[in-house]
Amino acid sequence: MNKKPLHENTQEKQLIEIIKAQESKINELSTELEILKKVEKELQISLAYNQIISDACFMAIQEKDSLNYVFKVLSMVKKRLKVDQMYFFEISQEKGTINRIFEFMTLDEVNQKEKLLAEYREGLNWWIERFVNGGTMNFENLEATLYINLKKILREQGIYIKLVLPLFRVGEYSSFVGLGSCLEKREWTETDISCFQLGIFIVAGYVMHKGMEEKLIFSLYHDKLTGLYNRRYIEEEIRHIDIPSHLPLSVIISDINGLKLINNCYGNETGDITLKKVAEVLKKNCRHEDIIARWGEDEFIIFQPLTDEKATEERINSINKECLLNGDESLRISLSFGYAIKNKAEENICQVVEKAEEGMCRNKFLQNKSYRNAVILSLGAAILEKSMETEEHAERLKEICRKIGEGMGLNSQQLDELEILSVLHDIGKVAVKESILLKPGPLTEEEWVEMKKHSNVGYRIVQVIPGLASVAEYILYHHERWDGKGYPRGLKGEEIPLLSRILAVADSFDAMTNDRVYRKAMSTEEAIAEIKRNAGTQFDPAVVNAFIESCCKREKNDVL
Repeated sequence: MNKKPLHENTQEKQLIEIIKAQESKINELSTELEILKKVEKELQISLAYNQIISDACFMAIQEKDSLNYVFKVLSMVKKRLKVDQMYFFEISQEKGTINRIFEFMTLDEVNQKEKLLAEYREGLNWWIERFVNGGTMNFENLEATLYINLKKILREQGIYIKLVLPLFRVGEYSSFVGLGSCLEKREWTETDISCFQLGIFIVAGYVMHKGMEEKLIFSLYHDKLTGLYNRRYIEEEIRHIDIPSHLPLSVIISDINGLKLINNCYGNETGDITLKKVAEVLKKNCRHEDIIARWGEDEFIIFQPLTDEKATEERINSINKECLLNGDESLRISLSFGYAIKNKAEENICQVVEKAEEGMCRNKFLQNKSYRNAVILSLGAAILEKSMETEEHAERLKEICRKIGEGMGLNSQQLDELEILSVLHDIGKVAVKESILLKPGPLTEEEWVEMKKHSNVGYRIVQVIPGLASVAEYILYHHERWDGKGYPRGLKGEEIPLLSRILAVADSFDAMTNDRVYRKAMSTEEAIAEIKRNAGTQFDPAVVNAFIESCCKREKNDVL
């Protein structure tokens, strides 16, 4: 055979090497092309996410309603990412429930919502366990789903993948957002997750900001305790309330009678409960268009558009009836009302409010006597409920005090005050523990310290009651002794108010002649002898003489 020339072999080898080099270069270019395609795809995804984030930020500037904002952003994300399912849920760990805020589906929307919602409730702990540490649930296929019931529901709905991201508020899990597809499989990359998470955090930040803003605005214009509007709201919004289309405009001002008394007698917590009850009564008996506000510590104001005098009085009557239903024997809710009507546009709304306030003050003054009697009955009931004292004891004490007072020539006002004193002198015992009040044996030194506080407590309670303040000092000193060894001030002789000295004799006599938890009753003769023996030390001798003359020279039954 003829051999190829040497130069031909060399050319062939060179050609092969060139071909191999070209193939290698083609492979490299192909690899680079794949990389570029992958980069391009990631850039497109990133660009899509960046556009979503940009649009979400722009929407945040324009949209004022937080739910509308979330709805718009999630709708946009669903459309641009070409996913067939998106949902936004909030979890309440305290209540153990999941609340659906928004959910977007393609097919069988209602049924799928119901199935998914039921599933989330059933798997609540399963979800929380995976989210509590900030984890992401990225299911590439159904087999990756560990929760059996969830896998079943996903399969029934033809959902191949699901990407779920948690949201956090102040370090505590609160909600989650999910993306899914029913039509095609898709691998969620780290870029997908991080970009989507960033976008969702923008949504969460907006919602949190709006929530705080709404709470701040609410606190500025609402009373924290009752939830009603506050005075600031009325003062700033009065121009929107005082408009011609609201005429006739009714203004009602109400005041809680004896709120200070309730606070002093039962505690501030009970006072707060009373304020809340009154607020509920007002809301229940007013219309949606009426404006109710807490006007002061114990005052409320109501603006009623298109309301004349007759309708206003009917509204006040309905509120009063409701108050009676919301009270009880020991804690009656009583309100004083005043109202005024603005009928003409030229009338000054501030003067109308002042007129309503004047009416309220006038009615409160006129109600004082009946209110005072109601308070006396209420406080008397409170004493009887807390201690072992009986209504018969109160009646006996009133009778003995009246006889002594008449015997000493007291005027009608003093006799009236003495009667009130006989009923309310121990009102301070409502603040003493029942274990001390009802103890069958002698009190310890510490228990006596607590017991002795009741005269001061009673003084503070009665001092703030309209029409009863004059009796407060008598209550404070009704345990003082003629020789100065009593409490709380150690007053002696005529330093002690006369009515307190009269009560001391009457109360001691009735206590000695009736059974107590710590001892049996004395006979009338023994009790009188004890009173006489302590004249000049514990008791005022003049009061003891009046007691003997007025009560003891009659028949025994008269005394009792």
